[in-house]
Amino acid sequence: MLKRQWLIVLVILCLNLPFLIYADDEFEWGEISDEELMMQGIPEDPEANAVILFHLGELRITPDFGMEFFVHKRVKILTELGKEYANIEIPVYYKNKIYDLKAESYTPEGKKTKLDDNNVFEEKINRFWNKKVFAVPGVEVGSVFEYKYQVTSESIYQLEPWVFQDHEHTKFSQITVYLPAGFTYSGLTMNLLPDDYEQTYEKVRNPYDFDKDCALYKWTVRELPGIKKEPYMKAFDDYLAKILFQLVSFKNQYVNREFAKHWDDVAEEVWIEYKDHFNQDGGLEDFTKELVAGITDPIEQTKKIYNYVRRDIRTNGKGGLWGDAVGDPKNVFKNKEGSSNEKNILFINMLKQVDIEAMPVLISTRSNGQFNQDWVNLQQFNRVVACVDIGQKKYFLNTGSKYCPFGYLTPDYDVDYGFIVNNKKGQIIKINAPEPDNKLEIESLVNLDENGEINVYAHFTFEGINAVLERDKIENKDLNEYLEGQIDDIHQEAVLDSFHYAAMDSCSKPLELDLYFHVPGYLEEAGTISYCRIPLLTGRDKNPFVRDERKFPVDYDYSYSQTEKVKMMVADCFQISEKPSKAKGNIRGLIYNKIYFDIDNGLECQRNFKLRQKQFSKREYPTLKNMYDKVVNSDQDQLVLVRK
Repeated sequence: MLKRQWLIVLVILCLNLPFLIYADDEFEWGEISDEELMMQGIPEDPEANAVILFHLGELRITPDFGMEFFVHKRVKILTELGKEYANIEIPVYYKNKIYDLKAESYTPEGKKTKLDDNNVFEEKINRFWNKKVFAVPGVEVGSVFEYKYQVTSESIYQLEPWVFQDHEHTKFSQITVYLPAGFTYSGLTMNLLPDDYEQTYEKVRNPYDFDKDCALYKWTVRELPGIKKEPYMKAFDDYLAKILFQLVSFKNQYVNREFAKHWDDVAEEVWIEYKDHFNQDGGLEDFTKELVAGITDPIEQTKKIYNYVRRDIRTNGKGGLWGDAVGDPKNVFKNKEGSSNEKNILFINMLKQVDIEAMPVLISTRSNGQFNQDWVNLQQFNRVVACVDIGQKKYFLNTGSKYCPFGYLTPDYDVDYGFIVNNKKGQIIKINAPEPDNKLEIESLVNLDENGEINVYAHFTFEGINAVLERDKIENKDLNEYLEGQIDDIHQEAVLDSFHYAAMDSCSKPLELDLYFHVPGYLEEAGTISYCRIPLLTGRDKNPFVRDERKFPVDYDYSYSQTEKVKMMVADCFQISEKPSKAKGNIRGLIYNKIYFDIDNGLECQRNFKLRQKQFSKREYPTLKNMYDKVVNSDQDQLVLVRK
């Protein structure tokens, strides 16, 4: 959930306000209490690996319109796994500087270990962000460690957001903001209800200019549960409680200035950054016109160009939206290689050569995090796709995937909204990319011999996104290793004999796989009675949902259906004594059924699993979890055989 809060601030702040002014001694550097040192767990989360004792931030604006940001964090380690929290990464905006970085650890016995400055390293994240990386020394199970630092900036355009929440339970988190007179800021809270936090405002005397007051804002959160990574989550940061700050304006008797950015301002930034990449030639015009020669339908022309860029220009693993991270389209065309962003810009350019209207759309991929329309910030985006407007219909296309059919987007790119840029104008746009019919169908023939070994032939048919993802795996993985991993799910002794893929290079046809393998000693024998499971390649042996409740929705990447038919023939020396019971389950958005048929010398099993919706609310979670329990129990059912 998010709730918009507006902050209007009126007071001038001088330099060198005391860092982290708090009344409680428990927040003083190095003042570790006996209670903290001897703590062995917390009742709020008995399974906690660590606990955030406090996380304090102070944000202030200097008289020269710079920014100073101070952070102090203290953590208690409870388990071996919790020691991972002593590996610290601090993101820093590239124009900002970090100073006075300190870290110390304290064992329950009182041993103190300080961080050596030589063990702090800097790494580049992207064009806009770097990070300080270090490991707090001397951390053991039972240790308390803390660190603090100061970030300074010559500009107040990029204010640091504050994240209240963490992977582990947070006992106390507070952000304090000192703001100069005449400034107006907006603050946007995310994943916080009004009762979840305390917000206060007061005027205090500026200790460095007693003729003036200082406006003091605080947001405080207590006993905030940690967010654990669970199956079928979006980007982890989307779930964290946080507050985002944005400068709006400054006004005094001499100056009246608007700082708040609008989306058109962002569009102008993008256009300035990208304009030299558009309408480049470098041989593009002649090549593109020759490529579509004889084709008059704009849709067919677009498909031809799309297929060329996705297939014949290799996608490398590079990313980046700005500056040196985006090469000239003519060089991408010449070298036949580029990032997905570069390929999509090349694609737009090629369309322009034949007068087809195409525009860049900035998106934040699912793995990068949800795009927030209320926070006007260019750095939310990490990818660009093409929007092609033909016959009053918009097509959203990404040439970065070699195997994605025309008109569709792969799951990570299939987001709800993007920001479309047309010259210096821009707007939020709904991305209405259709979802293909995603299917996996398997037909297997299984022969069980008199020695208890099974020989399996399975024919797979992948359609839609299933085919795209499978083709990507074939392109990027060792196939023998990949397929051996697949049949290991049936039995750890499974041996891959051979395989064959068909229609590998076509993204318009289903992908087909023929797979041959055998499993020695597949039967579990007890005297004259033997047991085994039907060897289902889509069967589940565990429930992905283990927690009793969930605090956020279950988000699948895409909807799909799985149909599997297994014909199992048994040697004449066996007789099927007992077959599993049929199973059926049906909840909103999910259907499962499994039935059996008697055949000569064997049994046929048909299993269907159909996920019809991509999201289940937290209220639906218990029902979904119970459904998966039924699926797992059914898929583990045993076939009972008797030797004649």
